[in-house]
Amino acid sequence: MTIMAEAAVVPGAAAAQPASWRARLSWAMFDWANQPYFTVITTFIFAPYFTTKVIGDSVEGQSLWGFTTAFSAVLVALGAPFLGAIADAGGRRKPWLLVFQILLAFGCALLWLAQPGQPQLLPLVLFGLILANIAAEYSIMFNNALLPGLETPRHVGRLSGIGWGMGYVGGLIALFAVLIVSQPELIGITPPPGEALLGLKRDSFEAERIIGPAAALWIAVFVLPMFLFTPDRPGSGQPFGTVVKSGIRRVIETIRHIRQYGNLLRFLIAYMIYYDGLVAVIGFGGIYAAGIFGWGTTELGLFGIALNVTAGIGAFGFA
Repeated sequence: MTIMAEAAVVPGAAAAQPASWRARLSWAMFDWANQPYFTVITTFIFAPYFTTKVIGDSVEGQSLWGFTTAFSAVLVALGAPFLGAIADAGGRRKPWLLVFQILLAFGCALLWLAQPGQPQLLPLVLFGLILANIAAEYSIMFNNALLPGLETPRHVGRLSGIGWGMGYVGGLIALFAVLIVSQPELIGITPPPGEALLGLKRDSFEAERIIGPAAALWIAVFVLPMFLFTPDRPGSGQPFGTVVKSGIRRVIETIRHIRQYGNLLRFLIAYMIYYDGLVAVIGFGGIYAAGIFGWGTTELGLFGIALNVTAGIGAFGFA
């Protein structure tokens, strides 16, 4: 669902001259900053922990996780065209990015509350998941909208692939960190009984729960270069209320004349179906492995590392 909205807000005109290498590298660092959320939280480590330990029943946990993810995706699909059009009318992208990155970090931090045997905290955990899912997708949308102004038409795909590949490297490092903290025995460190690295308690699953706050800190640190060194589009100078009205009118007019964009609409629908299927397979890979095969953090971490290595090679190699 999110792909259709995302494509609608990316400007078509690419830069005549590339931005500085620092600006382009800083833009690519956005994927480095955000990928651990997708790798460690929504796919390989936290999601299986949530479905098997927090909920306690793999079937019920998978169902709840699926409904939560679907609800988030519907909200993104409904809101993204309007937010994208409003941002187009206003010109600037970074203020939107800042808001959604803060919301993403806050949603991740709430996942510390995901503890088995504490059902009263479950609504806050689900709220954090929904907030983080929505904020992550909107952040990607606005970050992608910066890309055409940073690179020439010939090389815009290369920069996109480099950013994607850097995201996989960031996710890979995050997975290694999770394995070392939760299973320090793998590198020859023997913590006190009942503890993981950093004094985290195993019986209350603190090594798994710390993933959320750690991802929030990772985002806060590594997204800074993008805000500091990547140029934003110039603002329109119009009052915010005028910008909002202009964006909403633009979306309504597009819907009214949707038949004029039949070829593009068919492509976006087809890509949405393909991409949502791909996301479902990837998103439930770790959950399936934990629920059916009984994999723990070590097996899931190694599984994620293997996939991130091959995905990163593909992203860099075909950029």
